Amino acid sequence: MATATWRGDAKPIKQVTTVQITGADPATTYKLTIGDDPTQGRVVSAVGASTVAGTAANLKDAWAASFYPETKEVIAVAALDTITFMAVDAGPHFL
Repeated sequence: MATATWRGDAKPIKQVTTVQITGADPATTYKLTIGDDPTQGRVVSAVGASTVAGTAANLKDAWAASFYPETKEVIAVAALDTITFMAVDAGPHFL
């Protein structure tokens, strides 16, 4: 049996994560929490829309407009009911 050896020289890759919006309600505020500690209060929020595509677009726009520095390290793109978050630089994971 072969022995696995950790070399540690793999090239870092840019993380890409998708989130699918499965419900839409114009009376609901949808939130994206930033960081591991929910007590820090770093939340991006947006009012929902009457469609999942509209809610996804609203959240993507709120992410882009956020003043938190962490949101500048990750680009959000909305397409239909899905938001894709893409790291600007390769390195540590974000979600």
